[in-house]
Parts: sequence; structure tokens; C-alpha cells
Amino acid sequence: MGAAGTGGAPGAAQGPGVGAHAEAQTAASRPGADAGPEDGGVVREKTVLVVEDDQAFAKVLVDLAADYGLESHVCSDGESGLEYARRHRPSAIILDIGLPGIDGWEVMERLKADARTQDIPVHFLSGRDERKKALDLGAIDFLTKPVNPEQILHAFSKIETAIEKNVRRLLVVEDSEAQHESIRELFDQKGVAITAVTSGGEALAALGETVYDCMILDLTLPDMSGFELLERLHANEDYDAVPVVIYTGKDLSRDEEARLRKYADRIILKQQPRTVALYAGDNDIAKGKTATRVAADFRTFVQTVRAKLPKANVLFIAIKPSIKRWNLSETMQAANREIQSICDDDDRLSYIAIWKPMLGDDGRPRAELFAKDGLHLNSDGYKLWTAVLGPHLEKSRKP
Repeated sequence: MGAAGTGGAPGAAQGPGVGAHAEAQTAASRPGADAGPEDGGVVREKTVLVVEDDQAFAKVLVDLAADYGLESHVCSDGESGLEYARRHRPSAIILDIGLPGIDGWEVMERLKADARTQDIPVHFLSGRDERKKALDLGAIDFLTKPVNPEQILHAFSKIETAIEKNVRRLLVVEDSEAQHESIRELFDQKGVAITAVTSGGEALAALGETVYDCMILDLTLPDMSGFELLERLHANEDYDAVPVVIYTGKDLSRDEEARLRKYADRIILKQQPRTVALYAGDNDIAKGKTATRVAADFRTFVQTVRAKLPKANVLFIAIKPSIKRWNLSETMQAANREIQSICDDDDRLSYIAIWKPMLGDDGRPRAELFAKDGLHLNSDGYKLWTAVLGPHLEKSRKP
């Protein structure tokens, strides 16, 4: 389920103020997935480190990873791969065995011996079939070169599954217990282990003991400012690099925002959006939920939003058709019809019809809109969504 809030201040990412925040940022960033930090500090949700000295083959892996919705970084030797993994903790690693310097086996042993990297899923590649040894060391799978694109895409499918199962560690630095609970609700049942602290001192102690995948930081703390905490972390090499999301109600000056962007990956303002846009139901139906259950979940979501944002409008983006899940199209359309009926009975609910624009003359999903996996959208698919959603979002920005 993904949701995004609109109606916040310009110049900073906006939070929806309801229990769908992390997915909100993912959904909001996808249409501009090729944007860099200067385009608003887009946070990449899934990254893969490719440790491979064959640059041509590494490029093939990077291109196929992009088709699967994964951002890649390439290291051509084991030492640089280890350093990158320790500092940036990618979601997964594709590791060649025959590397210059230390080989892939030693890289794997060091990854598993380091608390910062031991939980990262690793997929081996080699010119020799040494699958048993790789699995004994803790790899999720092993491919023997040469490999074809279908085998690589299957590997990325396994990597994606491993990423989803992998428990991620989140540090919340916020002096409000109510905000702690809201964030816990947000990540409930999403494989995220949350540590919540109320002061800068407690945050420093936690970061000194445990490696975290992300830190959510409020700028107003009882013992030091968020600025001071970030500067202490940046100045002390004893603390591992951790992605930082600033989540604050403080009004930021341009100088303060520029100062924060040196250390933080994203700045989110605690605000009250006028509109919440939701895309949900696709994965739920794939996992076996009925159309009626998906519609009931939508009602519950609306109730949750209105409990915290009584005046907000809710836009529901229809469940999309896809090549991969076309066998579920009847259930998806039934869910869309039930949710459209709910929206038709409420002036503050809007149903955005995305289904028909994504079908071709033959009545089936348009292949040119999808990545190679037949499920995720490519840039043309997101352009279509932008064209359909744009007028609704523009209308929602008006008082």
C-alpha cells in the first residue's frame, strides 16, 4: 500500500501525517526515479551492489537491475566492494568469485563476520559451479557463468524476495511518545525492527552499539539540537554512516535547510496535507486477498486518515493491469468497482481510473509501459500515470 500527501510547503518533501509515510515517499519518488539529490533528495528504497571485474558484464547486470526496480553500484574488486558495503549497506550484493586482490570467498567471509554487513543477502556468480560452498557460506543462491538474461532476472527475483524478508533496523530520535507510536504503526508487520529514543545522548549511545539502516530524526530534542547531533556523527569516524530522514515541525530557513542537506537524505515536514493519494490492492490480491477484502481495507484506510486529518480528501488510484498478473485481472477489476462505488458516495473521495489507459487495442496491458518483469512500470508507464494523475493533483492543491 502506498500513499502520498499533497499540500505542504514548497522546497521540502512533504509527509502525509498518517500511518503510511515511508510508502508515501516511495510512491511519490517513482515517477522521477532518475532524479538526483538536487531534485528533492530522492531516497532509493532498494539498492544492489555488484562486485564484478568484468565491466561489460557488470553493465548488463546494472541494466537488468534497473528493469527490476533496483538501483546499482559497481565495484571492480573485493576491497572496494567491502568498503562500499560497510559504509552504505546496500539491500543486496551480487558477488563474483574470481576478483583481483581478495577473491569472492574471502569477501563473503568478511561480510558475514562484520555486524554492519552480515545480514545483507548475497548472490554469487562464478565461472565454476561451486554452489554448495556458496550456500554453506550463507549465500541466497549461485549462478554459473555464462548466464542468459532470463537466469539473471530470476536471480533478481530471488534477491527481491530476500530483501523483503530481511529485517531492517530503524532508529527513531524523537522526544514525542505519540510520534513513536505513529511510526511503529507505520512499520507494523513490515520487517522493520524499531529502536525509539528521546534524546541526542541516547541516539549517540544506540548508534555506538548497533548498526542501523536508517535514522528518523526530529530537530527539537531536550539535550541538543538535531543539527548538533548530525554534526557530531559526521565529525566522528567511530559512528557508521547511516541514512538520515529529518522529520520535523520546525520552520526551516534556507540556511538551515542547506545545512541539513549536507547530512540528511530527506527532509520531511510534519504538516496537515489537504489530499492523500493512495495506490493499494495490487500486491494484496497477488497474495490471495479477495476484492471485497481489498475494498474493506480501503474503508479502514479512509477512517484512519479522517481520524487524524478530518478535512483531507483521499484519491484512490485504481489497481493497474499488468502483464505478469493478468490472470488476476477479474479480481482486480472487481476490487476497483467496489472501491469506485465507495468513492462515488463520498464527495471527499475520488477514484482515478488508470485501468483503461493502460490497455491496448487488443484489450490487454500495453507491453511498452512495463519493465522486463511485466509488473513494474518503465519511464513510459510513469509518463502515462503522470498525465492521468496530474489534473487530479493540481485540483487538490487548490484551497
